[in-house]
Amino acid sequence: MQLFLFKYKSMKKKRDFIPLTIMLITGLILGSFFDLNISNFLYMKNNSIITAISAFGEFPAYGFLAFVGGFIFVAGIKQFTKIWQKIIIFTLGIIALLGASYFQANAIFNPNGFNNASLKLTLGLPICLIIMGIISFLGGLACFKSKDTRLWKVALAVGLTIGVIALVITIVKAIPHRPRYRTVILGSVEFKNWWQLTPNYKDYLTDTISSEEFKSFPSGHTGHVMCLLLLPYIPLFIGKDKKIARILCSVFGFFYALFLGFTRILAGAHFLSDVCFGGLLGALIAFIANIIIQEVLLKEKKTIQ
Repeated sequence: MQLFLFKYKSMKKKRDFIPLTIMLITGLILGSFFDLNISNFLYMKNNSIITAISAFGEFPAYGFLAFVGGFIFVAGIKQFTKIWQKIIIFTLGIIALLGASYFQANAIFNPNGFNNASLKLTLGLPICLIIMGIISFLGGLACFKSKDTRLWKVALAVGLTIGVIALVITIVKAIPHRPRYRTVILGSVEFKNWWQLTPNYKDYLTDTISSEEFKSFPSGHTGHVMCLLLLPYIPLFIGKDKKIARILCSVFGFFYALFLGFTRILAGAHFLSDVCFGGLLGALIAFIANIIIQEVLLKEKKTIQ
């Protein structure tokens, strides 16, 4: 049986990432000089639409994680015979589903969203488990119908990419403790450039100012959705490998990341430099993951031939 032809060579070329990289670096440079001025101009206080976008903006990224998690889970049933292999694959699939559900529930009710921690586990998590479970089921169904035995590796690479992006963003956030714009304008915390550390940030914590308000740099939302740069692989998973589908996935992933980053400035949650640096981190990890996926698929294609 002839497996699908390798059709993603263009994605491997660096020039496909150059426009986004140039935009993000330019934004980082501009933000280094005009962060406060830009936020002063764009900030939209207590805007319900922006709050909703903040709460649900990462949903495509977490949905992507749930989808590949379901794909991986079913791959364990179809393609592996050893018990230890199945256990590992099943575990990874379940972790993807639970992780996607938890982090989306947290995004909805944390201070960047509707700011109601008591509802995160009692309401948010059950609802998100249902929604992500449906998406995960669709991923599993796609794997069940697929005849290409290599795609589980692509799904695994995508899932690991999302996890690595989240881990790197979390680690970097813990270094500068940059105060968010919405906290700076309260007057109790002074503005900091992205390269300036705030080692004594705990001195500013009160009943109304939490540690969450010192996680401005870099933007997690923007970094996380950079995994959508890998969306052009979706047509392979669902068996609809059409050029127009890949183009639409590329366009959506590119512009959605820019859109979400812009709304983070409107929300007063991040400065321009936060958004651009988070985007650069996420894009770099996605780019490296994409090259690895390309090499694995191409190598196996040559082996089969």
